[in-house]
Amino acid sequence: FKTHYKTSFYPCIEELLKGLDAKYKVAMVSNTMSDQPRMLLEEANLDQYFDLLICSRDLAVRKPNPEIFRIVLDRIDAKPSETVHVGDSVEADMYGARNAGITGIWIKTPNQPPWNGYAIGNICELPAMLKALEKSS
Repeated sequence: FKTHYKTSFYPCIEELLKGLDAKYKVAMVSNTMSDQPRMLLEEANLDQYFDLLICSRDLAVRKPNPEIFRIVLDRIDAKPSETVHVGDSVEADMYGARNAGITGIWIKTPNQPPWNGYAIGNICELPAMLKALEKSS
């Protein structure tokens, strides 16, 4: 597994996850039919910062279906109005979150349809965006 999948994380990721974990409930929701995302986080010892790691295979429902978001909210005991979903797919992540009543923050990626909501250039910009959202609410 290790030799087949070479994954690197942004240098900021561990510090970012530590900060999020100290203040928020953190969940990963991946549209995969494998345990690869979970295994990659475990291998990097980053899984410790998550309250929940879910792959669509575990639930038999995929983003953008709002039901996957509702299931996760139920499992972490969170309200849509108090939740932010961060993702890189406008269709799966942003539309799915919006249809579940959740604020979406899009990580800008190429070849995606336009998104007129919140957006960041990369995951390292997330803390500043969260701070701005907290001030505006």
